[in-house]
Amino acid sequence: MKFKYNFLEKKLWRIEDDYFYEISEENHTPGFNIAITFITSFKLGENQYLFLTKSEFKITVRYVKTFRNSEPINYEKKIILDQFQVETIFEFTEQDRINSS
Repeated sequence: MKFKYNFLEKKLWRIEDDYFYEISEENHTPGFNIAITFITSFKLGENQYLFLTKSEFKITVRYVKTFRNSEPINYEKKIILDQFQVETIFEFTEQDRINSS
């Protein structure tokens, strides 16, 4: 699962093998600030969500997918940003998977 995120425009794109598409604004929950931390979320599909938490030059991205009668699958990635960085591309792999137990 590969994504591109623009911090200034608060836009998210899903990157597939041969194309990419923007996650529509209707699936975006506007972010809010808690102290110096910015939190926003996107609904990617049925029972699939992406949460972004940005603080200073660090961002934590969490992907959550839930199945009926099953534990959710969680992936988490921490990204360090350059001072003037506006966009980032990130990909979740099995190493980013969080054990639910």
